[in-house]
Parts: sequence; structure tokens; C-alpha cells
Amino acid sequence: MKPSAHASAIVAIFLLFISNPAVAQTPLELASQLKEWRAVCTDPDPDVQVGGMLAALNEGDQTIIRVCAGAGLNSDNPDMRNLSLRAVLASLEQIRFGTDMPPELAAAYEATGSDQAKRAELDQTRVASMVRGLAGGVAFHIQESSIESGSADWYSITNRDDVDERYRGRMTLMADRISWEGRVVVFPGTYDVCALSASLTDDAMLAGTLKCGQMEPLPIKVELL
Repeated sequence: MKPSAHASAIVAIFLLFISNPAVAQTPLELASQLKEWRAVCTDPDPDVQVGGMLAALNEGDQTIIRVCAGAGLNSDNPDMRNLSLRAVLASLEQIRFGTDMPPELAAAYEATGSDQAKRAELDQTRVASMVRGLAGGVAFHIQESSIESGSADWYSITNRDDVDERYRGRMTLMADRISWEGRVVVFPGTYDVCALSASLTDDAMLAGTLKCGQMEPLPIKVELL
């Protein structure tokens, strides 16, 4: 993901511009500076995009990083998407995925119609109990994030009040897909070993599934920006 010499030259000139102490002294000038960053990070040249993102990371300003990452997550350049996703994930201390009902379970409820007895019976299934148990989302506390490796320690804090080493799993990023495996408290007082897999969508979200034990995969998603 190293930018080309052409891209490096453009980024170098750009950095000279933004480092001018006369720049970014007023709100309008700050807005102009952010526009300059966004212009570089959305440049048609994919090398310039990546060079801009690398420059933003080197700058270390989270606002600038998010401006470039926001553009990069929607880029059609896979290197830019990957680097932007690394940057966003590395900036987080916690993340919470919303949950949806598995399609199979939704269809089963639909099939019960107005039969309350069948619906009550379905409510007692393990998968329906899991959906209720995770209705508040699947949450993680994040430590040891690395942009370089695209990985981090994610501690499951779903239905929990503390960070516990026993609930730690390593999140890894490959291209625009993340994966994680570890213990999750699916039901109060009871954990299961779960595998999370999610991919970057075209609308800057991570969407995928959480599969716990032998239960059906649970659809999950989270907005990144």
C-alpha cells in the first residue's frame, strides 16, 4: 500500500500547504483545511488516496483521520478501503453491533399467524431466547489495536459489567472483512463460544453474522461513522 512517487509528490506539496501556520486560524479556514484533506483522500488516483490516508495517520489528528477514512470507506480502491477500515477500528475503545432476528426464525414466527400457542412454543426455543438475550446488541471493549497488523484484542462485554480476560478474542482484519471468536454471554449467567464475521458494506457499515455454538447465525451490523 505504499504510494507511488507521483502520489508522494502530491501529498508532500499538500502537507506543506496544511503545515503553514497561517492556515486553519478561523472556523472557515479550518473547514477549508478539512476540504483539502477530503479532496486528496478522494482523488481519482488511487495512489494519491492512499498517500493522503497515510499522511492523515501521520498527522495524528482524529478529525482529519475520520474525514479521510469516511471518504476511504466508500472508495472503490480496495487498498484505501482496507487502510480506512484499519484506521477507524484502531480509533475505537468500544464497539456495539446491533442484532436482527435470523431469517429462519422470522419466517417461523410469520408461519404461526394468530396461533398464540404456537408462538409461545416458539418463544421457548433456544434461538428465540438468544435473540432476546442479545436484543441490546453485541458489545466489545477494545485494547491493543494495531493499524499495521489490522488486529486488536476484543473483550466481549455483552450482558456483562466488566472486562474479563476469559472473554477476550483476537479481532483480525483481512481485506474488508473482520473476524473474531470468543466467549459471549448469550443468556444471563451463561456463555457460549461464538464466531463473529462481518464485511464492510457500501454504506460504511460492518454487516455479517454472529454464530454461537450450534445455533443459527444471528445477523449483526454497526455503523462505523
